[in-house]
Amino acid sequence: MPKIAAPVSNQKTMEALKCPPDKRNVKLVVKSSMASLNLIAYPTGKKSWWHRGKPADKKLGDYPAMTYKQAIEAQVQLVQALTEEKLNPSAVAGAQLTIGQLFEQWCNDGERKLVKPRTADDIAKTWLTYMRLELADLPAATFSPDDARSFLRRVRDGQVKRPDSTRKNDQTIYRTATVRAHGVLRGMYKWAVNADKGIKSSPMMEVALDMLITKRVKLETKRTFSSAITAPVIDGHEGQMWAGKARASRYLAVEELRQLWAALVATDHPCSHAVQLILLTGVRVSEAAGCEVDHIATAGRIRSQWSIPAGQLKNHMALKNKDVDAFRIHLSEPARAIMQHALGHLALPRRYVFQSYGKRLDKQVRAYPRTTDSIGIWLNKFRVKHMPDAAPFSCHDLRRTFSTLSVKHLRGDREIIERCLNHETQSAVGNIYTRDEALPLQADHWEQWQQWLVAGCPVESDNVLPFGAFAQG
Repeated sequence: MPKIAAPVSNQKTMEALKCPPDKRNVKLVVKSSMASLNLIAYPTGKKSWWHRGKPADKKLGDYPAMTYKQAIEAQVQLVQALTEEKLNPSAVAGAQLTIGQLFEQWCNDGERKLVKPRTADDIAKTWLTYMRLELADLPAATFSPDDARSFLRRVRDGQVKRPDSTRKNDQTIYRTATVRAHGVLRGMYKWAVNADKGIKSSPMMEVALDMLITKRVKLETKRTFSSAITAPVIDGHEGQMWAGKARASRYLAVEELRQLWAALVATDHPCSHAVQLILLTGVRVSEAAGCEVDHIATAGRIRSQWSIPAGQLKNHMALKNKDVDAFRIHLSEPARAIMQHALGHLALPRRYVFQSYGKRLDKQVRAYPRTTDSIGIWLNKFRVKHMPDAAPFSCHDLRRTFSTLSVKHLRGDREIIERCLNHETQSAVGNIYTRDEALPLQADHWEQWQQWLVAGCPVESDNVLPFGAFAQG
């Protein structure tokens, strides 16, 4: 930052202050009767007034909306409150903070923590479309649970002010917007409480989302930046209602697995192919959704081995063997045929096997991998339509099914199954196999499991030959 020899009070100097694109910000020390008053410029062209000094730096407002004279008056009031009345600095700042300023600080903190760009875009779009005109100028500290309920009801009923001139009357859109707006408020206020922004408790703790929208919408709360997702009724079947409550983990019985696999094979859809890949290999839904063409195919042909780079694995930081550069998964002939069909679903070249396209805030169409949420929502709709009598299950429950039925019906080695799931071994038993020795054993198990699954999951009670004989034949 450039250093100014003496504080300035020239309006032209303030107007001319700019920040080069390669710098984080530029500070201008402004003359004031109290403590240090700074005008800070950012690469985006925005300028803000800041009180800098003990006990903490506090933002006073934005320039030129707040003039030089108004900034001095605001600083005087702040310093007097801090010194004479001996108030909590965070409480003073929180009382002056608007919801718009709080949202901006929250997003900036999210960017520093490397929030996924797509998540940040979704949050920004929800704010700009449904929330900014209604909430931006309201004091953040006095926003009550009743205020939140009133606002969310207006969003649900399509009565909020929107920047676009054309109004859409589809109530499904407003229900989805209600869920997303609730998620933004919840995450923002939770962050404000933890970041000591002068807000003691979140008003969203008392706002139940399931009381604001119809029961024909299924909810799943996600531990992400903050969001909740909806799944409407499909063909007259209502999805089960989950309002932030954790579902019991389970695995599918053999009969359920047969029914699910038969329905998936008969459905030509990218999400169906992704779920089939999870069932065939036992990978996590995030690993299946992010499957890249170069990792599974050569010249458009599916290889017998799928390599997932260590950086894309959930537990890549916890792997004891730090020289592991990829997690290698065996694909049998039936599995390769299924993935070859999935690869031909969209025109090449493309980066992701399960690729989707969308417009973001810059209105440019870009390619994205399908999100884990979209696959989870699709699976729930699919279950409601094709398996209405089955208890709800998630994509991760399919991974549990791979583990449990491998032991129960294929009599697989638990250590090898754990390695197929890419779990970090917690016991000394894991030292029995070295990585190179375990790879062919893992490939054998994947081959057996995939052949067994494609063959309809035969078990001894079905009056068929044991699986070992089936695999050899």
